[in-house]
Amino acid sequence: MPARIKPGAPDPNRFGTISERLNYLATTIRRPNGTVFAATDIVRWIRSQGGSVSDVYITKILNGTRGKEPSPTYLRWLARYYNVADDFFYSDHPEAVDGPAHTLHILVREPAGTDLLHNWALLPERQRDIVSALITSMVPPHHRHALSTTADQHDDDTDEDDTSTTSTTKIRRP
Repeated sequence: MPARIKPGAPDPNRFGTISERLNYLATTIRRPNGTVFAATDIVRWIRSQGGSVSDVYITKILNGTRGKEPSPTYLRWLARYYNVADDFFYSDHPEAVDGPAHTLHILVREPAGTDLLHNWALLPERQRDIVSALITSMVPPHHRHALSTTADQHDDDTDEDDTSTTSTTKIRRP
């Protein structure tokens, strides 16, 4: 079982309460340095997608100190942030999470990730192949599956009517 995100927080459990499930996501999907994605990161992304939530509210949900269950709207935002099914918090059999693949999906959406992808897309095809091979060689072998998983998901989310050299990701709203 993954460690709690902080002492006193609910146990991480994908089959448990909403707080336990959220802690399962937060402990399984971590930054490459092992730290959890901070409430400020989650809030920044939700706001960038048109949602409205505070750092304090997300922190209370993560810590299990919120008095009542979050609304379905907030749970949809959290599911989308962590790239899990919208029903993750309600399903009797929520999907298991592949931490490295889900982490990569989040990192690609961050400003540094989108800048990297934009600049990569501007390169000639041969140079893109070289950069891709270089990045793949830097990823530990046991995490390389995350690269192809995220690339496949990115391809599924792109707008096919876009004829520019970069893809436009569709934004799902709760």
